[in-house]
Amino acid sequence: MIDDEGPQVLYPDSARVNMESWTCTGRWEVPAPWILDNCSNEVHYTVEVDNGTVLGDETAGFVVLDMPEGIYNGYIVATDCCGNITKKRIVLNVIDRVPPQAVCRTATVVSLSGNQSPLTNYARLHAEDLDEEVLTIVSACLLQGDQNGRITGNE
Repeated sequence: MIDDEGPQVLYPDSARVNMESWTCTGRWEVPAPWILDNCSNEVHYTVEVDNGTVLGDETAGFVVLDMPEGIYNGYIVATDCCGNITKKRIVLNVIDRVPPQAVCRTATVVSLSGNQSPLTNYARLHAEDLDEEVLTIVSACLLQGDQNGRITGNE
């Protein structure tokens, strides 16, 4: 019996990849695929992407880092014991849904509350909280951010 058929890769056709707040790049923690072969249980897989850095292996799991915002292709590449290969394409939509963060020079970090919906995220920062000799300039500041990372301040 000759096996000339690659393994079957059961995996969604697309995935949404969220961006990390401190690097502004996408991070895809790749769920393990379900792989079936017509004549062997010995199958292996790797992960490939158009953009980003792939780390890990099939035992520990794969994670893809440094993905820029946009739509890219990812691949689950499965191999059976006879060397037959199947390359399953996954459309990866890397989107920025991370609320903006106000970061000050003295390591004061202000997180925005809300649910990542436009115009509902907010944070309040008072000048006296900064202690950087700005008390005469601003008495209080209201920072608002939208889902595109723009931050506006109102006095």
